[in-house]
Amino acid sequence: MSRAWQRAVGVLLLLGCIGPSSDHEQLGDQHYRAAEYERALAEYQAAVAPSARPRLWGKLGAAALQLGEYTTAAEAYLRLAQADPTRTDEAAVGLARVARGASREGAGDGGSLARAITALRTVAPSRPLGRLALAPARDGALSRQEALAVLPVALAVADGRMVDSLLLRWAIVLHESLACDAAVGVYRTVVRRGRVAGLARAARSGVAECTLMLGLEALVAEHLDEAERWFDEAASTDYAGAVGWRARIGYGDARGRQGDLMGAAAAYQSVLSGQQVPDSLLRLAEERLNAIGGPMPPTNDRPPPMGS
Repeated sequence: MSRAWQRAVGVLLLLGCIGPSSDHEQLGDQHYRAAEYERALAEYQAAVAPSARPRLWGKLGAAALQLGEYTTAAEAYLRLAQADPTRTDEAAVGLARVARGASREGAGDGGSLARAITALRTVAPSRPLGRLALAPARDGALSRQEALAVLPVALAVADGRMVDSLLLRWAIVLHESLACDAAVGVYRTVVRRGRVAGLARAARSGVAECTLMLGLEALVAEHLDEAERWFDEAASTDYAGAVGWRARIGYGDARGRQGDLMGAAAAYQSVLSGQQVPDSLLRLAEERLNAIGGPMPPTNDRPPPMGS
């Protein structure tokens, strides 16, 4: 084939590519009407890439929903609402259909269901979800963002033992998100309900860790009375554990900053006199004690009450 002929063929091919067949949206519509949903989805995906016109997101979501491509559909309907706020209701209806479809697929598609619910909560926060939220909440394979969206909804319709389990998972997600001020209240609820021993023990551990963290944050902010209260709760919740010993050191720090050197020394000494205190905390308590004038007389084996 001559070079001139090759160029001519190239021009013809280029013209063909930019002709009517390149209208991916139109082709997608044709395929959709013919129930050729895979082809329709491919054409809509090609169409949104360069232009991302809002209506294309709705069409892409509908085609993906027909194929059971729930993750793709959820993303498309979310993008529709973001691109055109006047079509929020349409996006919410689409996301509700995605959630119902994903729910029918069972736990294996829990991730898609969670994404649909997360998107629906973003697009239409007041729309009721009912028991749709229970499946992904039980499934356990939620991202942090999905869990924060799904778990409160699931709790509203859960009952019995599941409530305690979901409460604990919600508290853990809040804890991991460094929202200990919110997590500690949820942990306390699980402890107070006390229906499942294992869950209550885990919640008590969460209370101790969160109150210690809140105490340290209050100490840094020089909110010393507040810091004492958090450290007191941490120490009493984890009485003979590492978190409790660290809280006693924090309590001593708070007392020392308020000028109560005797109170600070007593708190540090209680750690040094404790049983099975980690070496790192023994060293820290000793350093704190030495910094305020040396060791105090030994106390009894059990640390004194923190609130005294």
